[in-house]
Amino acid sequence: MKTTVKLFRKFTGITILLTVFVLIVVYLFNVKREKETALQKLTEYNQIVPVKTIIASSKHFDQTLSESGRFQSSKSVDVISKVHGNVLNVNVLIGEYVQAGKVLIEVEKGTLQSQYELAKLALENAAIDLKRFEELVKEDAVTKLQYETVRLGYQNAITNFELVKEQLDNTVIIAPVSGYITQRNIEKGSYILPGIPLVSISQISELLFMVQVSLPLWAYLTMLQYKLYFKGLTETR
Repeated sequence: MKTTVKLFRKFTGITILLTVFVLIVVYLFNVKREKETALQKLTEYNQIVPVKTIIASSKHFDQTLSESGRFQSSKSVDVISKVHGNVLNVNVLIGEYVQAGKVLIEVEKGTLQSQYELAKLALENAAIDLKRFEELVKEDAVTKLQYETVRLGYQNAITNFELVKEQLDNTVIIAPVSGYITQRNIEKGSYILPGIPLVSISQISELLFMVQVSLPLWAYLTMLQYKLYFKGLTETR
């Protein structure tokens, strides 16, 4: 009985050893196969891949883009009111071409005319007084202080006369440049104040075509040569 038990234990031990040995062999075989597979992939990756090169060249490329926009004058002048008063006459219409110096609008002079006459008379009298005091101061008939007072009065009379004259001149509004009337903001009988835009004059010798495009498209266009077509007008950029 004891002999049988010993043989069984010996057989069991041998079986376990064989099983472990087989497992080790299988494991080592799998490891070797994985290494061979990895080595093969690495070898294939490191192989030189043939590359064909070509020389870049420019080719003609046609593409049509259609966008909506508007023409705008590159030079436009707003005529601004410098006086206040009722408008007597408006001598231009929208779309009319005017030459520089043409009378556009006439504003009532009101009290400016009488102020001008008074300022002119005051200047003439101040000039007479100054001339008289210049002779008197030479003869020591008046003091230098009296002479300086008269001279200062003459200078003030000049300043006042020029101011009133400028205001009177501004009641007749003329075109500062030649061009087309594109805006008219007043009518006959309107009351205007200083700083009010009255009319706009546009010079169309140079026109701008205004169109809104996306930023990527604009960047694309700046790198190309293109043509713009406007109802018979062609411009190459």
